Amino acid sequence: HRLASGTQTFAGCSSILFEGAWHGTYWQDDHYVQAPEGTYTFTAVFDAQRNDAAATVSLDLPVHIVAMGAQ
Repeated sequence: HRLASGTQTFAGCSSILFEGAWHGTYWQDDHYVQAPEGTYTFTAVFDAQRNDAAATVSLDLPVHIVAMGAQ
């Protein structure tokens, strides 16, 4: 689980680079455990506002864990 917050103005058709890393673990009870092989989903959510109009954009990014490594 990662949270980021910020406000940035950018023109139409521009882009923002986001880099992140996941080490294939998740929190269980009181410690991290290795995630089993399979498909996981990272979800990025953006709140956009123009003048008085607002919209929420959600993007799902699949991540496949194969032989204890991310692809």
